[in-house]
Amino acid sequence: MRKINNSQVRGNNTNLIRQFLLSGAVHTKESLAAATGLSAATCRNILMEMLQTAEVEALAPGRPAGGRPPCRYRYNAGFVSWLLCRIKNVPTGKQLEILVADAAGKVVARRESGLLAVLAPDILLEFIVDAAKDFSHVGAIAVSYPGVVLDGKTSCWGDIEELNGFDLKKLIEEHTRIPVLIENDINLAAEGYLIRHPEENIRDLVYIGFPPQNLPGCGLIAEGHLLHGTRGFAGEILYIQDQTREEQWNTMNAPHGLAEMLPAVLRAVTALLDPALIVVASPDLPASEELLREKIRKMAHPDFLPELRIIPDYLPDNFAGLLNLARNSFYQRGF
Repeated sequence: MRKINNSQVRGNNTNLIRQFLLSGAVHTKESLAAATGLSAATCRNILMEMLQTAEVEALAPGRPAGGRPPCRYRYNAGFVSWLLCRIKNVPTGKQLEILVADAAGKVVARRESGLLAVLAPDILLEFIVDAAKDFSHVGAIAVSYPGVVLDGKTSCWGDIEELNGFDLKKLIEEHTRIPVLIENDINLAAEGYLIRHPEENIRDLVYIGFPPQNLPGCGLIAEGHLLHGTRGFAGEILYIQDQTREEQWNTMNAPHGLAEMLPAVLRAVTALLDPALIVVASPDLPASEELLREKIRKMAHPDFLPELRIIPDYLPDNFAGLLNLARNSFYQRGF
């Protein structure tokens, strides 16, 4: 059993307090002690350290309920900012989007490129570097990539051919001197879904996302951990069906094509992962939802499948995943 030293305990306690403060709520050391289970003395000591680094702000004391009024604290939203970049493969070309969020996760600025016929690495680099120069206190750059990526490196084949086989993490870090994290767009959405729905306490999840006018991607979470596989190909559900990309594209765009495509995929991912929930995010599926559920009911052993939840858009979950990726990188390495 691995021993945890005092420094690790203090780090864990700080992260616990930080988690409650990042919600934007105002706290006293007493309210934090009640919320975290830590002692009021421990909360006070950590708050004093966070005050010294300007990570938290001290507010005017609250109204006393008899005796000395309690000191109040809130997280300093301007302490650090996150540069969140989405690389998009859209029907008429490629597009870049940057969201700059404050420490609390509020988007304070947004930039978009025009439609790009070609998205070469130097174009991506210039877009990110310019944004990083224009905003202060950027603690991390998190990138959402529409394809296979592992340890910051893209695979040797994918929809954006110009970016295939590049170590994008190394490239961007060399020019910004800011830590960079890169993850698949639907993997981020899968993690973001769990972050946005903690009350569901789900540890095994399949998240299938359909970016507009694109073939689907899939994020797999098993026992609370995102699965990448040896090469980063875990969740590449295009290969479940014995069809070319063109054939799958034609199926998807036929009337009620998604309802035709999904049953075999749902059965396969359930057999492999046995998730508690399958989420399908697609703006087009609601029109075919009843047909899809009818096809599922007609499958052999339809009760084999877990709960299926259909939502219209993966982007809110993707944002939550991007924000979490940037935050974790910054707070885990210290500052």
